[in-house]
Amino acid sequence: MENAVDKMKEHFDCFEMPSSYGVELEDGGGGATAGKHLEERLFYNELMSGWIHQNSRPTAVSLAFLQDSGWYQVDYSSTESMGWGKGEGCDFLLNRCDQWPDRYFCQEPNEDGCSPDLLSKGVCNAYSSGAPFESKYQYFPDDPTKGGKFSGADFCPFYAARSNGDCSASTTPISFFYGEATGSGSRCMMGDFQLASYSRTRTHHGACLRTSCLRNQILQIQLAPGRPYAATVECPVEGGSVDLGSLPETSSDWSGFLECPPARLLCDGDPCSVQDCSGHGRCQSADGSCICDSGYYGEGGFSCDRRRCPVGPLGTECSGNGDCDASTGVCTDGDGLPGCFPGFKGLDCSELGCPEAASPQCNDPDGCECSARGTCTEGICQCEDGYISSDCSLT
Repeated sequence: MENAVDKMKEHFDCFEMPSSYGVELEDGGGGATAGKHLEERLFYNELMSGWIHQNSRPTAVSLAFLQDSGWYQVDYSSTESMGWGKGEGCDFLLNRCDQWPDRYFCQEPNEDGCSPDLLSKGVCNAYSSGAPFESKYQYFPDDPTKGGKFSGADFCPFYAARSNGDCSASTTPISFFYGEATGSGSRCMMGDFQLASYSRTRTHHGACLRTSCLRNQILQIQLAPGRPYAATVECPVEGGSVDLGSLPETSSDWSGFLECPPARLLCDGDPCSVQDCSGHGRCQSADGSCICDSGYYGEGGFSCDRRRCPVGPLGTECSGNGDCDASTGVCTDGDGLPGCFPGFKGLDCSELGCPEAASPQCNDPDGCECSARGTCTEGICQCEDGYISSDCSLT
């Protein structure tokens, strides 16, 4: 497995690893997982680890395994970068997780934070099991019953990504008092920072903040872009806590500490390190542009945050008979509700149809054309005697 070992060394920046050390395989899970996948603790969201995650990545390590098998020729240009363990050195590979950097190892159950790859807001999955863990999984000397909920990661407690915490998604809930903004260039940052005018007691949290890399590979973080209290912070190259209350550019509007990650995690010269194509495409290292997954697109070719709606026979979204809601990929009527303009129906709004409504005469809980109280003629309800309105719902 020479190629796989080489690619592992590159990912972790561990070129002085003992020659006897290979790529660690999974020792947990069932018969289809143990010994057949990469170790989850070390390769958490790598595509060939034993568990699937919302942001699984096909990295060069996976392709190197295929190449080493002798059965495949591989194209490494199609791989993706993975934040987990990136550049952390041999200590990450050889030590227990309780000796890893804090962004990989959390201690307070349910504490808000960030997934270690910085792509999502997260929550600490530490908990008390009620019984002591095996000695090799005991990470808290004063409490042998405390550990992480995920057995695949050897019960190491970490900030697990929230299902609604993706920093690239426009649908992710954000807080203005943390300066949040989502988008393809946003990443999760931890700290207890907040607007100085906000009266709430500061607490540790994760927040989706806009990031960019300066030409000298300095990480720059933006708070509340476009707002009157917007501010920009340049992080130390090696990372560390920045006191926003002590900086001239932030002290008047912001308080608390922002925990900057090491610049190498995001500013390594690869535009794809700060570009994930909204989680729905593949970033091109040449210029950071996106090849979007089927059904997605974005403005300017550098995001994939919009969904395409069903296309009618003439190649037009919603057949021109409805509005496309790009956040959901569903056709809507003129009022923003799922459906079509009056007189049309169908997922792509290509069919002539009449308004639908429920009534005692209708056996469909979703409603019937003309409320089952009339006939539909060229998109217009002809109501039976005694019924009125465009859908025959009134008497």
